[in-house]
Amino acid sequence: MGAVATAPAIDNEYYDEVGEAWWDSEGPFRALHEMNPVRLGHFHETLGGHYPDRAPGDLRVLDLGCGGGLLSEGLARRGYRVTGVDISEPSLAVARAHAARHGVEVEYRSGSAYALPCPDASFDAVTASDIFEHLDDLEQALAEIHRVLKPGGTVLFDTINRTARSYLVSILLAQRLLKVVHPGTHVWRMFIRPATLRRKFGAAGLRPASVAGMVPARPLPGVLLSLLRGRGLGGFAIAGDLSNSYIGHAVKGRPLQENRTTTGGH
Repeated sequence: MGAVATAPAIDNEYYDEVGEAWWDSEGPFRALHEMNPVRLGHFHETLGGHYPDRAPGDLRVLDLGCGGGLLSEGLARRGYRVTGVDISEPSLAVARAHAARHGVEVEYRSGSAYALPCPDASFDAVTASDIFEHLDDLEQALAEIHRVLKPGGTVLFDTINRTARSYLVSILLAQRLLKVVHPGTHVWRMFIRPATLRRKFGAAGLRPASVAGMVPARPLPGVLLSLLRGRGLGGFAIAGDLSNSYIGHAVKGRPLQENRTTTGGH
């Protein structure tokens, strides 16, 4: 018999090796630096709509999978009370040092998405940015998000759709040909279709409330030409096209099984 082909594995250990490159806007996370302003603005706008009578300083936000602290610091600079959680201790060390150097107040904790080091109902919001497609057990992570959210709290997310376009753009072009993303950062089979995410949200007791596309601000040919010249992507924008990356939020309710137990069965 011939050798059995195995699916490529995602390389989450890579983040332990990144070091100060987390904060290099021209380095391996250039795309994250270009995405960060638009998703930070979108999350801030969404939180303002969800909590119209509360100031950012009154809201506790958990940044799940915070890495080197790019989104955590952005939220903290807008006034939110931020706790960043990540399983990568070296990344947390970079995040803590950067926040201290720049006078930004963020609490960083070491922990897994599957067992968050936080009490029940302790956060008004959870941000899950560019992490869902890295998780082998998304259901358990969503259960933990539900657990740590206060009643009526919201999870704000962005992730990558599983489409032919995302395979072309995020795997073939970005990761294999142009190598602007570290090999093993993404595995296409772990990308999540919006309908699948909605179903998993619902089962976890998280009511989907919004979704939009997050796309390069320039047309794809211009982006490719810029990358070939060693330049950036040219920024991102919110749009209706969900075929590659998408962004949105959901609101805490009751888990599906609890609803069934409460409302039926007599």
